[in-house]
Amino acid sequence: MKLLKILLLFIIPLSLFANSANFAKEEIDGAFGIKLGQEVKAKYYYKDSIEIKDIQGYDGFEEYWYSITPKSNLVYRISALSFKEGGCGETFDLISIYLQEKYGKIEKEIANPAYADYEAFQWFSKDKNRRIRLACSDKSKLLGLYYDDYNLTDKAEKEKQEIELNKIKQLSL
Repeated sequence: MKLLKILLLFIIPLSLFANSANFAKEEIDGAFGIKLGQEVKAKYYYKDSIEIKDIQGYDGFEEYWYSITPKSNLVYRISALSFKEGGCGETFDLISIYLQEKYGKIEKEIANPAYADYEAFQWFSKDKNRRIRLACSDKSKLLGLYYDDYNLTDKAEKEKQEIELNKIKQLSL
C-alpha cells in the first residue's frame, strides 16, 4: 500500500508535467502587431483575407495577411508567406529555432506521404484553442507561418454560412 502511494505521488505529477510540455511557454496571442480576436475596422471580403501593407516584417517573408470573421470582424488567422526558388532552407530553420525558444517544445506534424518534401512544426496554447504552424514545401517553394484561433475559425464558418443562407432566402426559392 505504501508503495502504491509513493508511486501515485511521483507518477501523477510527472505525467502532468510531461503532458504540459507540448503547450506554449508564452501565450499565443498574435504576431506582427495584430492580435487574434482583435476587432478590425475593415469591410468583409468574401475570401476573408486582408493583406497587411504597413508592416515591418522579417525579410524571410514576402506577404502578410490576416483573416477576419465576416460579420463580427474578429481576426482568426494571421499569416506570413514566402515563395522562393531553392526552397525554405535556412529561413525555416531560423524561424523554428526562434519559435521553439519563445513557445517551447515543437510538435512535428505527421506528413502526408504524397507530399514528401513537406515539413511542418506546430505549437499549441494550453487550452489547445490556438496554434502556430510553420510549414515548408520545397517543391511548391512555399514557406508559411500561421497563427490560428480555432474558436474564431468556427465562428467565421458559421457567419459565412449565415450570410450565404440569407442570400438564398432572398431568392425566394
